[in-house]
Amino acid sequence: MSEHGHDQGSHHIQAQPTHGGPTHHPSGRPIYFSEQEWADFQRSDRAAGGVVVALMTAIFAMGLILYTTIAMIV
Repeated sequence: MSEHGHDQGSHHIQAQPTHGGPTHHPSGRPIYFSEQEWADFQRSDRAAGGVVVALMTAIFAMGLILYTTIAMIV
């Protein structure tokens, strides 16, 4: 237990405050996710984008190889 009464290994992020409603940004829009959750979303979006680019590159390369092979045979 730490000095604040919480176990060092437990990290719980609340998406909404304890009063049940979202907090509000100074612009007046509600805030539903914490900064850490936004960072996690962005990190997973970048990883998914990398996977999409890799798959598209692999599909293009396979098509190029097949097209070249058929062009050489015919």
